[in-house]
Formats: sequence, C-alpha cells, structure tokens
Amino acid sequence: MLAAVGRGEYTPRHLRLYANYPNIVDFAEAESTRPHFNISLLEGETGVIEYPLRTTAFASVFSLSLHFVST
Repeated sequence: MLAAVGRGEYTPRHLRLYANYPNIVDFAEAESTRPHFNISLLEGETGVIEYPLRTTAFASVFSLSLHFVST
C-alpha cells in the first residue's frame, strides 16, 4: 500500500483497515469495531511511503473500509 499523508497537527497517525464489514458507515462504528489491520503511519514524512501488506490477506476481500485516525 502506498500513502502520502503530509505533516501537521491534523495529519493521520494510524490507518485502520476493515475487510468484509459492509455495514461500517460512521466513525462511532469504526471506533468500536476491531480492524483487520492497524497501521501506524510515519510522522513528518512529505513523500509517498510504502507500507507492506500481505497480499494473501486480501484474497477473499469483497469490501474494504479505511479509517484514518489522527490520534
């Protein structure tokens, strides 16, 4: 996965990936649901960063939700 998140106080610090949860529709649900992946994003980087993920973990994914968390 490639991500460019920038800098500043409102920059996301974590990325949570929810696979095959088609009903996550708001932030409250995302906070109370256990993510399949919780990725700590590098702080202060201005370029594109590659975060390695196992492709086999996504073999049977039909729905993917991303939740960027700032704290």
